[in-house]
Amino acid sequence: MSLDDEFFRFRPLAYFSARIAALLTAHESSVRPSDSGLAEFRGVLGLDGEANLLEFDDTERRLQVAADAVGLRHHVAETLIRFLHALTASEPKPGDARCIWLQIADGPNSTHQMVRDVLAAFDRDNETFSRLFWPLETTASEEVFAAGQIAQDWLNHAIRLLRNDELSSQAANNKLKHGLAVSARGDRRVEFILAPIADPTRIPVSAFGPGKSVPIIDKPELTYLGRPFGQPPRGVEATSLQVSVPHVLAEAWLMAIPYAAFFHVAARGHFEGDASAEYAPFPRLPLGPTPSQLLRNLVLGTRETITLPPNPETAPRPSGFFTHEIFQGVTLDFEHAMTGTVVADEETAT
Repeated sequence: MSLDDEFFRFRPLAYFSARIAALLTAHESSVRPSDSGLAEFRGVLGLDGEANLLEFDDTERRLQVAADAVGLRHHVAETLIRFLHALTASEPKPGDARCIWLQIADGPNSTHQMVRDVLAAFDRDNETFSRLFWPLETTASEEVFAAGQIAQDWLNHAIRLLRNDELSSQAANNKLKHGLAVSARGDRRVEFILAPIADPTRIPVSAFGPGKSVPIIDKPELTYLGRPFGQPPRGVEATSLQVSVPHVLAEAWLMAIPYAAFFHVAARGHFEGDASAEYAPFPRLPLGPTPSQLLRNLVLGTRETITLPPNPETAPRPSGFFTHEIFQGVTLDFEHAMTGTVVADEETAT
């Protein structure tokens, strides 16, 4: 019990909010560390006279922020589901007292198994969400219902992030934290031009714009190599997550809200009868947006086949790009590929 006394004094929403704020600040800033901060850093290293120890430019900062935003989003999603797993699906090991903190620490290594366990617990009792989410004194109203529905939508979004094997945030996070096996770049632009071009080797600037072309890739990307989950075995794929930092951090915050609510209710139950206990308050619940509303019209990533499956009779998964709810397959015609240059309109007229 004393372990959970310590655990439930944490303020998870404040923690995640601070991380989001730091990344938003870095995303919009070209500020370098202060002289005093650098002096302390150099002093720790014993390199007081060295200058320019931390070399990077604004492009590299933006790529770092994009990678860290994806990592933070995944951290929130996994934290939420692991907490619910401890509340609904795990049991203390033989000889252990019930301790939520320890049950989270002892949780399944397999994220897929953890998600299955949580979903099974919710399926067994359709009152589980309400019992764990709402304080006992909550009075039913249209606003309460709407806020609860939004929270459930973001809980489902967290589950989707953890179990989606088509555009896998789980795989991207693993490649980021295990050896940094990703390519981060922000200099690639892919755009579909809607009208035919007379000379595809010289594309006029006027061919681009609303109603004329559709941007597919125009933000930082994190690309990782992997093999699809499940059977039959398939070949290597390159998957790229396109990172709109404000949207990714908004996802993280909107998933942190239901986590904070579950955490408050669990802490309140743990400290029941202890009037002196201090723990995180119940969060203010947003009435939107839903995941579909936040992510509509965004291309979230692309997938491309790198090697064919080992069995010639097995087809590779199609290449294409992902929105929140749709995968659009694309056939790449490498035989007729050509190189073109974007030129000013007057250049095409001469």
